[in-house]
Amino acid sequence: MPKDTEDYFTTISSPMDYGSIQSKLEAAGYPDADAFASDVRLVTSNAVTYSPEADNSCHKAARAHLSEFEKQFLKQGLATDDGAAAAEAAKAAKPKRAKRS
Repeated sequence: MPKDTEDYFTTISSPMDYGSIQSKLEAAGYPDADAFASDVRLVTSNAVTYSPEADNSCHKAARAHLSEFEKQFLKQGLATDDGAAAAEAAKAAKPKRAKRS
């Protein structure tokens, strides 16, 4: 593990990564789409928790990915929340504007 992430496992209690998701998909390890979505959302949650600064590139990429995932999840008819997660993810992915003084 790189030195700049040595504290990852002390910060993140439930690690998840795309490789694990892919392996689980290939092994038919998800009972349903919601379980799959939960793991994808966990990847984002972990990235945002580990890199909480909104201007951090990992944080921004995670938010953007989740927004696209939620949009596609809804488009494929898999979302069970009438698009609430997609709307929330899209809002969270938008860049924060600096306040004028």
